[in-house]
Amino acid sequence: MKLPSLGCLGTVAFLVNEEADKLDRQVSALLLLGPEPALGIWKCSVREAIKNRTKMQHLRAWRDLPGLRHGKIYIGRPCKKRDDDLLKSGRQQLKMVTAIYTGHAPVRRHLYSMGLFDGDPICRFCGMETETVRHIICCCEALAFQRYNVFGRPTVETKDISTASVRDLCLFIPGAGLLRLC
Repeated sequence: MKLPSLGCLGTVAFLVNEEADKLDRQVSALLLLGPEPALGIWKCSVREAIKNRTKMQHLRAWRDLPGLRHGKIYIGRPCKKRDDDLLKSGRQQLKMVTAIYTGHAPVRRHLYSMGLFDGDPICRFCGMETETVRHIICCCEALAFQRYNVFGRPTVETKDISTASVRDLCLFIPGAGLLRLC
């Protein structure tokens, strides 16, 4: 091979680079040994992929779980902020909010279906509809003022309960005189 005329130091540098390239090709052909990943994937990419996959599996399991009609209506999708708020709540607040989310508040309709209430399951506040969690939280006319003070509207939709803050639900329940129920 004819070397370009680079001078003495240039020729040495050229030979060193050629040798380095030759060694580099030999090393890259070797099998990888050791704990490093065989594919150059960043740890943060792997963590993010695992987090996303776990989140999707959780959503799928929640959606496909049989039953839990009230929970699925009132809780909606799993929500990190709501989870954090619930974890910070006291025992009495958890009791109240859980009763609302699950539909197991001691309202007349629920007590009647369990055989614990013999009377008429009509709402004790307005006397117009069957007393259910949905009726009390969403549309009972006797509680419209309290609902407006807490949620900013005289009536709320069922889907609004799933996005309401734990704090708002905890304000509405005692303000409407529902502590007797929970």
